[in-house]
Amino acid sequence: MRVGRWIIAIICLLLLAALAGHFYLARQVESQLEKLASQLVLAGRLSWERILIHPRGEIHISAVRFEPRDARDLLRIDAVTFRSQNLAQLVRALQDFERNEVPRGILVSLRGGRLPVGPPFNDWMDGRVSPILPHAGAGCDFDARRLTDLNRLDYWELAIDGQFHYQIVVEGEQLDMGMRLAVGQLADWRARARLELDEPLSSIHEVASALAASRLLMAELDLHDLGFYERLHSHCAQALELSRERWLEQHLNAWRRAWAEQGLAPDDIAESAYRTFLNQPGSISLATRTAPPQAPARLDDFSKAAALPGLDIFLRIDESTPVALRFAAITPARPARLTEPEPPAPAQAPVVRESPIAPELIDPTTQALPVVAPSGWRGVSPASANQYINQSVRLLLHDETWASGRLIAVDEQALYLEIRSRHGLLTRPFSHARIDRFYVRDQG
Repeated sequence: MRVGRWIIAIICLLLLAALAGHFYLARQVESQLEKLASQLVLAGRLSWERILIHPRGEIHISAVRFEPRDARDLLRIDAVTFRSQNLAQLVRALQDFERNEVPRGILVSLRGGRLPVGPPFNDWMDGRVSPILPHAGAGCDFDARRLTDLNRLDYWELAIDGQFHYQIVVEGEQLDMGMRLAVGQLADWRARARLELDEPLSSIHEVASALAASRLLMAELDLHDLGFYERLHSHCAQALELSRERWLEQHLNAWRRAWAEQGLAPDDIAESAYRTFLNQPGSISLATRTAPPQAPARLDDFSKAAALPGLDIFLRIDESTPVALRFAAITPARPARLTEPEPPAPAQAPVVRESPIAPELIDPTTQALPVVAPSGWRGVSPASANQYINQSVRLLLHDETWASGRLIAVDEQALYLEIRSRHGLLTRPFSHARIDRFYVRDQG
């Protein structure tokens, strides 16, 4: 009997210790939340319903609400979870937070978030967040940096699920980060990056400066469209009283100019891939890897014009084979007004850019053609290209390289050829300014 009593007593002590540990951790979490609420008091009221501690190293906070001052709408999150490797690591992370130090690693996830699309959230996020690809609204009156512009596309409340995690690795010299953010009927973002730290991550107050001084070693980004681009196309085509096809051409022209204003010219592969994505929005994946000492400049000096031409970026549309994506540095173009419809460009007018690396954009198989017109082909005027849609054609470019493929489209800016390369079938634009001669099959 005495053995049985000892067993019961030990079990009771363990239960009491677990219960005491639970209340201690819950009180630590509540203390941090109260500190955060006091810091936000001038902006609004932060509240939560319940805090639960899981033995595997998780904190669950349910029914989180933030009510801004002088605003009717509120930010709601059904559940926020903080996760560490185990309970001991979780206790250590809470102690680090208490001392305003950065834990070695943690995962934060949220479920059932509801963000109103309007003030004051728009004022707080203005210019800081863009949920889509760069220059997606070029040629239209839509600005992705303004949250309230989503109202034009009939977004009034964003349903959000997501998670963020980080881990300090390699003896504190590198930082691994990952993020996933799914916004209902808008987009699903996934990203991962590794940074080389010049300064150790110690104090929470010094995180921003330490990250700014870091160097990018690796980055991966995936975007899956959940309906945003179809809404954007419909809105812009209707607002400008254009057909969908004419709007997409106007958008691509403005998209080229927007990059040129930043001192960059995407290559033909980038333009072809973007055109494919616009015609049937799906997913886009980008990946780049660097290693010291080739790592780009510190993030506080980061600029697209300086960094993108030197990065090896690989692009994939949906599940296609990854292809190399290049940006050429150019003299920034004079800013143009993108909010008004563009007048039709003259047929002989050149594109906004001419790729300075044109020979590299043609597959080796197309460069192997002889410079003289081959037997069985005849030269015709490029102005008559519309008559040869869906036929095999050959182009002699001004840089004395050749391209051949099936002509699938012609507009004021370029001819579009479907070319079979080592990566499969690709659609490539060739601007009128680059074309010296135009050949079709000699039916005679």
